[in-house]
Amino acid sequence: MTLDEALQRRIDDQAARARELLALPPAPGAEADDLRALIAGLREQMPTDQLDVSPADEQEAALERLRQRFEARFEALERVQTAVAELREVTSPREMLARAPAVLCAGSAFERAILRETLKRHRAELQSAVRWMSGRLDQLAAEATNGGLLPGAPAQARRPSDSTLVDALTPRELEVLSLLARGQTNLAIARTLMVREGTVKYHVKNILRKLGATSRADAVSRYVRATDASVAR
Repeated sequence: MTLDEALQRRIDDQAARARELLALPPAPGAEADDLRALIAGLREQMPTDQLDVSPADEQEAALERLRQRFEARFEALERVQTAVAELREVTSPREMLARAPAVLCAGSAFERAILRETLKRHRAELQSAVRWMSGRLDQLAAEATNGGLLPGAPAQARRPSDSTLVDALTPRELEVLSLLARGQTNLAIARTLMVREGTVKYHVKNILRKLGATSRADAVSRYVRATDASVAR
């Protein structure tokens, strides 16, 4: 079901409800109660929280603000105001109920204008998000391909060597890494260095970050390669 079909069905339902009210037998005070309920329902359907108009605002100033903010839907709003004004001039409750469907239809037209504007805004936001995501993915793909540098850069310049990365470690981090290479756990390393286990975890975290390693095994592998390269030199 399309948006227009859904709104048209809602208008038809409201008109049918008004006709049902007209068909009710006139009981003392019933027509007035039905009218009040109908108007209260209309007020609930109208998105007055989006209009930003307080009761204390003067009518001309309020209309001007509405015209500036909601030009696309102002025509529908005027139809609602006209229908309500005509309804207020009627004194007979039965005639009021007869005119109520016109007010409801005008309110539905105003609601449709708001929904269309909201959908248009959401569509623009979604398209903007898709464009940003596409650009970001292209950027990440380029960084992964070129190592974050321009095409044609030497391979050794694209990614620091393991030896260079290991040289960036502090003496304490080198101690922890060497013990990791021996297969010791955090608790065993803490006992060897006489520090708390939490301190060892902190050093391991820094080691992984500095080496760009994804795991302890990856960090040890880089450390072994760096050590072998130093021996070879």
